[in-house]
Amino acid sequence: MANGDIPTALLSYDAATGMVVWLVNKGIAKAGQVASSVNALGYGRVKINGKSVLAHRLAWALHYGEWPDGAIDHINGIKTDNRLCNLRLATRAQNQQNRSSSTSHKGVTLAPDGKWLARCASNGKRHHIGRFESMDEALLAYRQVARQLHGSFFKE
Repeated sequence: MANGDIPTALLSYDAATGMVVWLVNKGIAKAGQVASSVNALGYGRVKINGKSVLAHRLAWALHYGEWPDGAIDHINGIKTDNRLCNLRLATRAQNQQNRSSSTSHKGVTLAPDGKWLARCASNGKRHHIGRFESMDEALLAYRQVARQLHGSFFKE
């Protein structure tokens, strides 16, 4: 489906709300009903003719009339917020740069010797920022470098 026809006869997209809705009755789905559900990774998905399509990719295709070539980034990091103002084309690397950390120390790790290491990746290259006495110093250094390298894709 991702490289096939865009199902404009089946679904519509509201760029202001981010909602994809059915235009026709399809199985148990009724016309006017929201078409997406949330998958195990927290992204909206729509099942069309037995195939699962990520809702943000479908929204892009319905709005622009073509499937996106690369990744689609959720600017605010909310995986189900598919408003057009929250979606942008991105490379895989840029999309990764805009991810939230699963810890409170993004870009910072504690070394076995008790020093805090700050590291950052950009454009396929890893950057060793430095070793620091405190987590706060390492985090500040990481944020300064990451903000410069990642630009508008930077996320704390």
